Amino acid sequence: MTKKKNSRTEEYSSTREAFDDLHVDEKAFFLLESTAKAVIDCVEDAVETLSSIMSDAFAEAKEEVKKRTGTASEPTANKKAGAEKASTKKAAAEKKAPAGKGTSKRAAPKKKAAKKAAPKKTPGAKK
Repeated sequence: MTKKKNSRTEEYSSTREAFDDLHVDEKAFFLLESTAKAVIDCVEDAVETLSSIMSDAFAEAKEEVKKRTGTASEPTANKKAGAEKASTKKAAAEKKAPAGKGTSKRAAPKKKAAKKAAPKKTPGAKK
């Protein structure tokens, strides 16, 4: 046990001696505070590590998308191209639709032919 005490820092030794001088309730509170601080420090380290990993993963994914699409253009350029394509499709649909009709892509429901009611048979009636 003597070796362990010699291998510890002076700061640790002085803190340990100060801890020994505390009353029981102060020792309990100190231990609770130290434990909470240690947990918080570990969580902060974990969050920083996770953040770094996610940033790297998103950067790699972004590069992979650029490679697959063959473009390194800005997202705004892609949005413009999409908007132009949509307006061209809309114009083509309006040309095909009769005047005054909507350009809905859904087919109009078919009207069912009305069935004629069969004459009612009354008991005792002749055929």
